[in-house]
Amino acid sequence: MGIIAHDKRQSARVISDSRSEHNGDCPRFCGHGVYAGRIAHLSIANSQFAGHNLGHYIKSRALVSVIIGNQIMGGATGTASDAINLPDSGTATIRNNYIEKGPLSDNVKALIAIGEEGKPENPSRFIKIEDNEFQNNASARTYFIWNHGSHAVDAQNNFFSGPGVGYREGREPKR
Repeated sequence: MGIIAHDKRQSARVISDSRSEHNGDCPRFCGHGVYAGRIAHLSIANSQFAGHNLGHYIKSRALVSVIIGNQIMGGATGTASDAINLPDSGTATIRNNYIEKGPLSDNVKALIAIGEEGKPENPSRFIKIEDNEFQNNASARTYFIWNHGSHAVDAQNNFFSGPGVGYREGREPKR
C-alpha cells in the first residue's frame, strides 16, 4: 500500500498537494495507492496519482470520503483497477477530478465503484459525484460510475469520454 489508514473510527487522514507515481515493482500484487480503513474521515485534495500497477488508486472504507480536485491517471503503462473504490459506500463527495483509465488497466469494469461489499456498518448520508472529467482509454466499454449498493448517488455535470456508460446501478448480472 502507498498510504494506509487503520480501522480506528476516531481517526482522520488528510492528503493534500501530493504526488504518487508508479506504486512499485510488484510482480504478483501491488496494493492500493491510498487505502483508508474504517476511519471517520478521509480527505484527498489537489493531488496526482499516475501509472500505478494493480490495486486501486484510492480505496476508502471511511465513514466520510472527500475527494476533490485530483488527477488520477493510468497513462500508457498503468495497470491499476478502479480509480476510486468505496466498497462499503459511506458518505462521499467526489468533485472536480480528472479520472482516466489507461489502456492496460487490469479491470475495465469501472472507474468509480461504490458499495461492492454492501457493508451495513457504513451507512451513507449521501454520495455526490459532480463536475468530474472521465476518460476511458481502455478498448473495452466501462461503467464510469457503478453503484453496486443500495444508497442513492447524485451524479451531476460529469463529462464522459471513451467507450462506456456514464452511470450504472445494481449488481453485476449472474452468468
